[in-house]
Amino acid sequence: MFIKKPFSWTRSLINRPLVMLYVCLAFAFLNFVINGNIYRLWNLNNEYQKMLQRMEKNQQVIARLNQDIAKMKDPLYIERQAIEKLDLVEENDLIFVFPTEQTN
Repeated sequence: MFIKKPFSWTRSLINRPLVMLYVCLAFAFLNFVINGNIYRLWNLNNEYQKMLQRMEKNQQVIARLNQDIAKMKDPLYIERQAIEKLDLVEENDLIFVFPTEQTN
């Protein structure tokens, strides 16, 4: 009698396919949760989204740098940059030099 009771429960479970499907799905879900696969999948999805954002940002940087490269082919742009960043002057330019005030 002690051995027949568990087997009769499983036999009644096997005879009901919908209940058996729910039991199998519950075991599969528990296996994913206990094994950590759902958490890993969630983390991978987050990393994928972050990588897409980085790729988009890098593509914008690349586009801006390509524009800068195209500008560098223009001699007037190079001349303006030399004047602004390196404080160079052209020939026949008038330069004003103001003395700096020294505080004692």
